[in-house]
Amino acid sequence: MGGAGDIIIRGGNPLDPDPSKNPVGIVGRVDHISFGIAPWDTDAVRTELENRKLAVTVDTVGGGDIHVAPYKSYHTETPNGYNLQISRITRSTRSLLPTVVKPQPPSTN
Repeated sequence: MGGAGDIIIRGGNPLDPDPSKNPVGIVGRVDHISFGIAPWDTDAVRTELENRKLAVTVDTVGGGDIHVAPYKSYHTETPNGYNLQISRITRSTRSLLPTVVKPQPPSTN
């Protein structure tokens, strides 16, 4: 990504609520794009999203208060309905990911 940033590509998300969105024969897809912001200011980021008339959903991975959670991000949608994440995770903080993001496959019960 040159001097503009990084890209992180991971395996499929076992928590994806609708893996059927993948067209037949396609084994991968991008389910969202995330932009990391530094310095991160939880309230200022939310305010700026809301000032732009965007619906905001809190994502702290495990739930709970975003102000004290180790993982802090918001989700919104682009004008064409694509999932857009605004996150505290950047190149310098991405080492937090393995300790806070531990997706588990859905239960087969």
